[in-house]
Amino acid sequence: EISWTNESTLTISGTGPMDDYSMPSKTPWYASRNAVTKIVIENGVTSIGDYAFYGFSNLKSIKIAKSVTSLGSYSLANCDSLTSVALPSNVESIGREAFSSCEAMKSITVDSGNKSFSSDINGVLFNKDKTVLITCPRTYSGAYQIPASVSVIAEAAFSDCVNLSTVLLSDGLITIG
Repeated sequence: EISWTNESTLTISGTGPMDDYSMPSKTPWYASRNAVTKIVIENGVTSIGDYAFYGFSNLKSIKIAKSVTSLGSYSLANCDSLTSVALPSNVESIGREAFSSCEAMKSITVDSGNKSFSSDINGVLFNKDKTVLITCPRTYSGAYQIPASVSVIAEAAFSDCVNLSTVLLSDGLITIG
């Protein structure tokens, strides 16, 4: 069972997974989305549901507990003021475009003990062994050199990077989503 409280901080507590939502307006906290500046996912919550925090335009920070193992599709998409996300060690899956259209996003960092994901010094998100480039933060600017280990660039990995001037591809690249 998951419960929540909010003012400017939305706290999600309980045990088990959050519900997945078919659209943002189906979340119980939808009416408060513009007032929330901070989200705290407490220990015991095991997933962040599809569309859970989509469109929280004033969200500046999110604290994700180590108990969280998955982030749903579009779960943090369109959070225009969110500058960074730190993924804990137990996250095993990230849904489609979980961080898309986050206009202020500078970095996605991953706990070094995570067995499924990693990030580089630029805040770019990869699978653990860096063979799949998952997403580049929207505010990245200039040229980006794809690491030699990358064989797959995921769908929409660079779609929101309006200040990206050049992507330098590596020889080992096989698939561009």
